[in-house]
Amino acid sequence: MTPPREAAPDWYAARTLTRLLGLAFWRMRAYGTRNVPARGGVLVAATHQSFLDPPLVGSAIPRPSCFMARSDLFRFGPFGAVIRRLHAFPVRQGGADRGAIDGAIALLREGRCLIIFPEGGRTRDGRVAPIQQGFSLVARRAGVPIVPARVWGTFRAWPWFQPLPRPSRVAVAFAPPLDMSLDRAGLVEGLRAAWDDLGRLLGPEPRVRASRLARALQRRASVPDR
Repeated sequence: MTPPREAAPDWYAARTLTRLLGLAFWRMRAYGTRNVPARGGVLVAATHQSFLDPPLVGSAIPRPSCFMARSDLFRFGPFGAVIRRLHAFPVRQGGADRGAIDGAIALLREGRCLIIFPEGGRTRDGRVAPIQQGFSLVARRAGVPIVPARVWGTFRAWPWFQPLPRPSRVAVAFAPPLDMSLDRAGLVEGLRAAWDDLGRLLGPEPRVRASRLARALQRRASVPDR
């Protein structure tokens, strides 16, 4: 499934709904949105704490965007319906999805804004996970800039072991585009440094009760990230 070339009315409706929910339930704030180019292809590389991240990051960007999402998320009733209307498209877990990668490159070459999560999955403990290098290959092949983004607070609002989200404070911050003259290792290092800088700007993450997290990690220690 490929997102349409132009934002349809249902995209604007889904974005408006997401922004209203973000303000009402999570007091969402967005910072540095001017760092996202207003036109042309751009890859937004964001940290990943929660299922809330894709719609919240997308709603913070002041232009139509699309994003990759795990294929099984499209089966989650209302949630799947919302992310479809926010121009999500599925990617298979458990190995390189060549079709999804080629589709992402094609979208960027068409001048689209694409959100990806280079950690490869949601955090298990609230900390930023190691970065997978594939994001740099996609951006280079498409010839587009990379804008780092950091999500704040969504691990407390909806951690992986909690069945439903709860009200909390969340935020999204965007850094200036990375220097695309860097090699692959340099882009990974630059992305990590930008995430760290944004983390200092946003401040300490809201805490998840340590005992709940410890019990959940113990229960799921042998289960791959969902």
